Amino acid sequence: MKKVIKYSLITLSAVLFFSFIQQITTDAASYKIKTIQTYGTAIGQEYSEENAYHTRSLTKNVWAYNANTNLDNLKKDNSFTKRVFNLKNQKGQTFFIGSKVKVYHKGKIKYYYYIYTRSGHKNGYVPLNSIKQGFSPYGYQMVKIKWHPYGLRVYLKDFKKPTYLWNAKHTKKIAKLNDYPSMTWTQFYTTTIRHNGKDKQYYRVFGKPNNDQRKKDIDGFIDVNSMQIGYNPNHTQLPYSTVDEFNNTSEYIKYLKTHKSQKLSREIMQLFPNSTPDLTLSRIAVANYDTDYEKGSTEGYRDIISFPTIQSKLYKNKKASTATKVKIIKKELAKQGYTAKKRAAMSNYKLGIQIVNNLNEKIIGNDGNGGSINNRYVFILAKKD
Repeated sequence: MKKVIKYSLITLSAVLFFSFIQQITTDAASYKIKTIQTYGTAIGQEYSEENAYHTRSLTKNVWAYNANTNLDNLKKDNSFTKRVFNLKNQKGQTFFIGSKVKVYHKGKIKYYYYIYTRSGHKNGYVPLNSIKQGFSPYGYQMVKIKWHPYGLRVYLKDFKKPTYLWNAKHTKKIAKLNDYPSMTWTQFYTTTIRHNGKDKQYYRVFGKPNNDQRKKDIDGFIDVNSMQIGYNPNHTQLPYSTVDEFNNTSEYIKYLKTHKSQKLSREIMQLFPNSTPDLTLSRIAVANYDTDYEKGSTEGYRDIISFPTIQSKLYKNKKASTATKVKIIKKELAKQGYTAKKRAAMSNYKLGIQIVNNLNEKIIGNDGNGGSINNRYVFILAKKD
């Protein structure tokens, strides 16, 4: 008896389910949709002032209907089967038109716009007269965007003045930038945001707090006037910095001489007391003598001296103390004829160097090539043209 009841319930459920599906497909099939115009075909045009719209009435109920949800198992167009949002509740929302369509339903013809927000989280079909042209006059509206495909680096100008990173709607403070004195931020794009009829430029930026790979990116909007383009010259709070994160040689030399991670670098600098470190040569050292990448230009430098044997031994003894590594370097330099006297006499040479030595791999992550970045040993010498 229990089995009979069980199977009866299963059968009833199946009948109800397929009846429901049939009703959906019937309802969907009763809407014939024909696209008669598309918008935003040119790059950037889809988010332009001319294609921006907002709700016409904040008191009248006007529903947006779903568009092309496509149930995977049915492979049907299920547009107009449900209401997705009420336009009167979209006070501060700006929409963009994707297309204009003619809809046939129960012998009647109506026209709709397919609209969507910039993020795409809200979209659907709405009657033509339910929206009017222009960005919403309420809240903070993103009216223009200039993309920076490879990202630009910026940092806070004034750390004494409280400065905050905001969400897009400017309703929530994401972070206080003053709390990250060494942070260099990467900007996605520059955007013009309209508020109370006035336009102001912002950067959309992101970054990991103090380059700590264990932490999530902080992401938000900041007034461009609060930021300086370039890398933050203050490296004191970072576990280490690569040669690409400096603006000039003097800044790099200061880092080599003072940063807590650069003890081994300072030992190497003492071995070549009259060979001044050079930022450009240091970048050449990394690109041409410490990676498998295609070698770059050495323009501006000649008579380059590298030390592959020393480099190899340092990598093999990467867990050794700094003192042990210094002994290895001195011994190999002597074997190659670079005595203390000869090294001191190399005042016409520049030093290219990048050392990342015995750091916490969990903090600094990997080199993006599948290898650990917690050990990097390269130094070269060269004359400037």
